[in-house]
Amino acid sequence: MGSVFFAATAGLLYVSSLYLQEGRGLGAFPTAAIMAPMSLGIIVASFTARGLIESLGRRLVETGLALVGAGALAFMLTVHGEPNRSWLLCFPLFVCGLGMGCCFGSVFAVTLGDVTLEQAGSASGTLNAVQQLANSAGSALISTLYLARATGDSPGDAVTTSLVAVPAIIAVRLACLPLLPPRAAPDSN
Repeated sequence: MGSVFFAATAGLLYVSSLYLQEGRGLGAFPTAAIMAPMSLGIIVASFTARGLIESLGRRLVETGLALVGAGALAFMLTVHGEPNRSWLLCFPLFVCGLGMGCCFGSVFAVTLGDVTLEQAGSASGTLNAVQQLANSAGSALISTLYLARATGDSPGDAVTTSLVAVPAIIAVRLACLPLLPPRAAPDSN
C-alpha cells in the first residue's frame, strides 16, 4: 500500500518540474526555487512527525495523505486560476511537502507494525524494493500522461490531466488505510 503513495508522490515531483520548465518555460533555477518549499515542508513535517509515529500510527499516514491530496488539488486550481503566476505554486507544493513528510517515515513504520522480529529484515527489504519500483512506475505513468497531452493542449490542461491521477491514487490509498496495522512498531532506539 505504501507503493501507491510513493508512485503518486514521485509522479507529482516529476510533473511539477516538467510543467514549470517545459510548460511555463522556466529555467532550472527558477523551477528549483518554486519547488523548494516542497522540500521545506518535507523537512518540517518529518521532524515534527517523528515523535508522533508510534502514538498516532495510521492516523498520521491518513493526515499526510490528505495533505498531499489537498496540495495536488490546490496545485491544479492555481495552474488554472493564476496561470501566469508560477510562483504561487510554492504554496500548494509546501502543503504537498508537509503531507510527504508526515508519510515518508510513518508509512514504513506502520506497514511493519505487525511484523515479527524474525521477519523484520526481509519485510523491510521487500518494502524498500517495492518503494523503488513504485517510484519508477509512478514517475513513468504520470509524466507520460503529461507528455502525451502537452503536445496538443495548453500546459495547464496537460498538467491537470496528469495530476488528476495523484488525488485519485490518494483516495484509493485512503480507502485501503484500514488494512494497515493501527499502530507502528515500537521504536527500538
